[in-house]
Amino acid sequence: MGSAPERGVAGLIRTQRPAHATRRDTGGTVGLFFVGLVMVLLFSGAAAGVMATRTSAPTQTTIDPRVARERAEVTARFFKIMSIRERALTERDMKALKEIYTPDSPQLRTDRTEIQALRDKHELWKGLQLPVQILKLTQASSRRWTVVALLGRSNARLELESGDLIRDVEGNRQVYWCTLIKDPAKGWLLYKFVPP
Repeated sequence: MGSAPERGVAGLIRTQRPAHATRRDTGGTVGLFFVGLVMVLLFSGAAAGVMATRTSAPTQTTIDPRVARERAEVTARFFKIMSIRERALTERDMKALKEIYTPDSPQLRTDRTEIQALRDKHELWKGLQLPVQILKLTQASSRRWTVVALLGRSNARLELESGDLIRDVEGNRQVYWCTLIKDPAKGWLLYKFVPP
């Protein structure tokens, strides 16, 4: 006895379904495809990252020994200049300024004026230091170097010669562009230092 044909929509669906139709995929195949795709992308990204961070041995740059010696000389002299300047300001010694500045230096006039004012008012600095940090050195010519430096003044006390406190002065630091000129007789001298 055969089964009776189904009527309605169910009958149409069954009659139109091909005999070779299989069960519908539940998503496993699609999920595996996406997992595989993500893994490929992760591994290729990691490989690219490793390749990008690999560096070859740094190339050796040739430094002219004469320029290297002069750079060392300018560096040492710049620190010495600032040390003499500190001593000149704390001891109110204008003569010391001639050792460090070019005759036409605007800073020479400024420091002389400050020292003269200290003398006239019978004032002096106690605990004054001039910290120096060189940031960059550039040779402009055989007789001129530019030094970019962080210059400052430490906290200090401005006192009368009697020892009475006038005021405490807070320290400060600032970047300056400093120009050193080579004098044939005196060596490296400071021409000027100005903020950028």
